[in-house]
Amino acid sequence: MFVDMNYDNNIRKFTKKVYIIENWFDFYASKNKLYINKKRIIPSTNLGTRDKPYGKHIDFNQAVKLIETLQDDQSPHHEDNELLYFRVRRVSLLALETAKRAHEVAFLKQNCLKHNVYGDSTLHFHKTKTGKHHDVKISTNAIEWVKQLQSVAPTEPIEIKSELYLGGDDIKAKRLVAGASNVTPLLPGYITYYLIQLQKRIWKGNPPPSGRYFTSHDLRRMCATYLKLKGLSNEEIADRLGHDDLTSQYTYTLTAGKDVLDALQDVSEQGLYGIQADVNKNTIAPVTEDVKVLSEESFFNNASMVIDVVEDEENAKTFIDKLLQEFNDFDFPAEQLQPGGEIPKGFPMRTHNCNANERVTCFHHTLKCYNCKKYNPDEDMLLEHKAELVRWVVFVHYQETLLKKTKDRVEKRTLPVRIDDIKKDLKSETFKELFRKFKHLSDKEAEAVEKEINQTANKYIKKHYKRFPSPTAKQMDEFVKSGVING
Repeated sequence: MFVDMNYDNNIRKFTKKVYIIENWFDFYASKNKLYINKKRIIPSTNLGTRDKPYGKHIDFNQAVKLIETLQDDQSPHHEDNELLYFRVRRVSLLALETAKRAHEVAFLKQNCLKHNVYGDSTLHFHKTKTGKHHDVKISTNAIEWVKQLQSVAPTEPIEIKSELYLGGDDIKAKRLVAGASNVTPLLPGYITYYLIQLQKRIWKGNPPPSGRYFTSHDLRRMCATYLKLKGLSNEEIADRLGHDDLTSQYTYTLTAGKDVLDALQDVSEQGLYGIQADVNKNTIAPVTEDVKVLSEESFFNNASMVIDVVEDEENAKTFIDKLLQEFNDFDFPAEQLQPGGEIPKGFPMRTHNCNANERVTCFHHTLKCYNCKKYNPDEDMLLEHKAELVRWVVFVHYQETLLKKTKDRVEKRTLPVRIDDIKKDLKSETFKELFRKFKHLSDKEAEAVEKEINQTANKYIKKHYKRFPSPTAKQMDEFVKSGVING
């Protein structure tokens, strides 16, 4: 059992051996009805990092890709049709936002959503690793994740014994989430398993940029690092992490050794190409920087330059005009000018509506989904689907109005393509394809919906368009239901 703790691989092998012994010991103790504190017999796996003054390196490109995928309800990498995956994804997002450990989030009580005296919404962790309770202020997105989990929460109380589950609270209570059987706890280790499988799909089986997959504990590191980048004090970060000792956070917020930090400092002062900035370090007087305005000639003669800011707006416009002239005869595909997630936005769709597999590439905005044979609408959301289509008709009217008024040459080129692309998706077949899927509608009623939607859109344009030219999903739902908009 004695291994060299200087290498991560050896630590992982040691940990696996300890877990195997622990599982055998639990089985043996249960069979023979022994009541023994195994922590006094079996060594802890938390070895090898006590003297390490910094934590694991976080590859920001890899981290951003994972976070964006976790947040994207319409990502083809999700399996939200399965209740367990539905739960674990939202638990991962809550762990990312709150910086809590996996077991602290997985063992939350069902009534964990609280409100303080200031009107803020908080997540109440009734027990953390230190044994204390902790309230963490959360965002509106996190509130929605909690409510989604509450809507599918297990109905029976679940007891989580500390002698069986690491971090157990020894309480029998209704939980926010449960395992696959719905009567057992959601194991923290499954969160890491889910994250690794998700990353394998993201990177298509190839090794991720950092060479390793992020675990549930890395979500805690990401949150702590983000708080550091936001400028929060060490005390504030320690409070979020639940640390009494301020130095405990260094393995979360300091992700490289001093040699790496010194090298980064040199780069920040000298630049990547060794061009040193003329900065006077011996005075606090402001340093005057000469700003070079690029002329049109210098701009086009230095096409390989990386330009972050162009002070002369006219040069930029001239550049765009020349590009349009060069590509005047080039036929751009309409799909390239209508990126995924184009407005209108806000319709409360979930991936369980789509039966497409991950190889199917679609734009993930509602109109494209409605036109897809693999889309399966919720039977009780007929009004919402009608309202969303009314929004698209209004959106086309908005684009056509903008086209008549605009003097911008780029908009005059792109708007007709966008309008034409939307109108193609608003064809009669779209309405028939979508509304025939509502089982309580006859074929005749499904075909009549198109006329109803166009009439409703015309009424909206006459009554409310001037006030709300680009209505939200909530506003349009209200209009379709009652004929008015409040606010």
